[in-house]
Amino acid sequence: LEEIARAVTGDENLQILDRITPKFECNCSREKCEKGLIAIGKEELQKIIDEEEKIEIACNFCDKKYEFTREDMKKLLNNK
Repeated sequence: LEEIARAVTGDENLQILDRITPKFECNCSREKCEKGLIAIGKEELQKIIDEEEKIEIACNFCDKKYEFTREDMKKLLNNK
């Protein structure tokens, strides 16, 4: 990596001052999923409420799952 950094910057005296270990941390949350449900619009949310007893939303990054019951979705719809 140091060789690449020198080649990209053109700085032969480049000094690496700190090293970190990258790690994956997803910042998904139930609140973000709620915002997503609200964002689909009132009509589409009502359609889901009418057709589904509950739904599950899975994060595309960490695969954590969030479940929303019909009552949960009704509350979101009424708070819009």
